[in-house]
Amino acid sequence: MSPAAHQSTSAAESTSQPSALELFDSWVRATAPGEEAARVYRSIWLTWLRYLARADVGRSWHQAKAMDVDGMLESLAQRRADGHHSSHVSRRRYWKVLSRVYQHARNRGWCQNNPTHRARSVPRSEETPSVVLPPAYLDRLREMATAYDDAYRNAKKGQGWIKLRDCAVLAVALDGALTTSELIALQVSKVLAYAPMGIKVLRVDGQRPAQRRDVPLEPWASTVLQAWLDERSRLMGPAAAAGTVFLGRKGYAALSAFTVHQVTQGFVEQLEHEFGTRIAHRGANLLRSSVVAQWLRMGMTQSDVLARAGLDTAAALRRLQHAVPRG
Repeated sequence: MSPAAHQSTSAAESTSQPSALELFDSWVRATAPGEEAARVYRSIWLTWLRYLARADVGRSWHQAKAMDVDGMLESLAQRRADGHHSSHVSRRRYWKVLSRVYQHARNRGWCQNNPTHRARSVPRSEETPSVVLPPAYLDRLREMATAYDDAYRNAKKGQGWIKLRDCAVLAVALDGALTTSELIALQVSKVLAYAPMGIKVLRVDGQRPAQRRDVPLEPWASTVLQAWLDERSRLMGPAAAAGTVFLGRKGYAALSAFTVHQVTQGFVEQLEHEFGTRIAHRGANLLRSSVVAQWLRMGMTQSDVLARAGLDTAAALRRLQHAVPRG
């Protein structure tokens, strides 16, 4: 049994409180985040439980202290083995999830104190400016995405179809600024073709009204996506008319968030190598932020940017203002 599971069982047996995992599930039911968000939040909660289960801590969730929150956040800043530190934004996201789960527990009368309220290592607000790639980096990423011809030839040489898929993931992320969950959930039936114009339109679904939108792709991205769809048809045969656009290795199932991160990270690491630099973030959100900032730099109206990116209010763009010249 894992430390987290053992701790949860012990808490349930020794106190009237729910177990740690029961508490988390109760909070998820009460707040109803999206499926992908719930997976991320669960990972954060399990990281917290593993920290509490350490031999030098040894506390149940309802016994946690502010010093434990500090210790966990500090461990996040130090644990990266590749020289990158967990960002302020990432650590604050951890703190925020813990704070909300504990507040839920207090509201239900399951604990008296919220240990996050007196933590001293709370990172600064998520209003921290987003990391945004400069235009030259975005141009180079587009070149990588349009190298699908080489990827296809490599696939024919037995190196697999993965490279061709990865080029298409990059193209859609770069041109459409889709989130990780949107890339994962995109359905073949929602890729609309406008042949005379040489473009495709992605019909994106979401829980919020703003997230439900049509995203037109430029011809270059449409061409990359079509190359992948052709290869996908070859792989899937008669089943190719349905299902998610982007497939994983195992059983051609939908991609996981981890795989999307790996794909985008691979391209960003290539950027780091070519430009001799280090980039603080490497996931799909880095590409999304960079593309949205590019739209603003190009003079697209704020309302059009919000509509195309699936955002509700202008407040969502505040963290990008540093990347947009003042006119």
